[in-house]
Amino acid sequence: MSRAWSQRAEPQTVHTLPRTPYAELDAASLSRKLKAADPQAAAELWERYSVRVRALIRRTLGACDEVDDLVQDVFVAAFKDVHRLRDDHALQGFVLGIATHVLRSALRQRGRRKMVELSEADHPTTSPNPEAQRALRRLQALLETLSPDLRLVFVLRHVEQLELTQVAEAMKWSLATTKRRLARARGLVFERAQRDALLCAFLAEGDEP
Repeated sequence: MSRAWSQRAEPQTVHTLPRTPYAELDAASLSRKLKAADPQAAAELWERYSVRVRALIRRTLGACDEVDDLVQDVFVAAFKDVHRLRDDHALQGFVLGIATHVLRSALRQRGRRKMVELSEADHPTTSPNPEAQRALRRLQALLETLSPDLRLVFVLRHVEQLELTQVAEAMKWSLATTKRRLARARGLVFERAQRDALLCAFLAEGDEP
C-alpha cells in the first residue's frame, strides 16, 4: 500500500498543545531519561507516540470502546519495560512492538469480533474525500476476515508503512516469515477486494508507484 492510501483515508490532525521540555531530544537521549524514570521523559514519550499508537489500534480494530484502554496499556507496558530496550535508538520500534503485542492479545481474546461501525466523530462529514472514507470502512471490514497475525502484518506494512525489518521486529518474526505472511495477507486482501468495485479501485489507486 502506498502512502496515498493512508493519506486519502485519514483526516489530518493538527496538534495545538504545547510541546514538552524534552521535545527536541533524539530517541536515544529520551530512552536514557526514561530508564532513569524521569517523569518529563514519560510525558514526552506519550506526546511523541500516542497518536501513532492510537491510529494503529483503530486501524486494526476499528472504532470501539477498547481503544483508550489499549492505548493506556501500551504506554504502561512501555514505561515498565523500557529498561529492557537494548538499543536506545530503537525507541519507536520498541513502542510499536508493545502495541503489536497488545493488539495480538486483544484480537485473540475476542476471536473474530464483529467490526464496529465507524462513528461520525471518527470520519467527519467534512472530510475532503468521503468516497475514500467509505472505502476505508470497507477495507477495515475486509481486514476483519483475516487472522490476527495477517491483519496486523498488513496494517503495519501497508497502512502504518513500516519498513519490512521494522514489521519483523514488531511481530517478532524472521524477515523471511514476515515476507511470506505479508504476501499471504496482501493476496487475500486483493482477492477479496475484487468483489467490491469501490474498494478495488481504492486499493488499485493507492498501490500505484
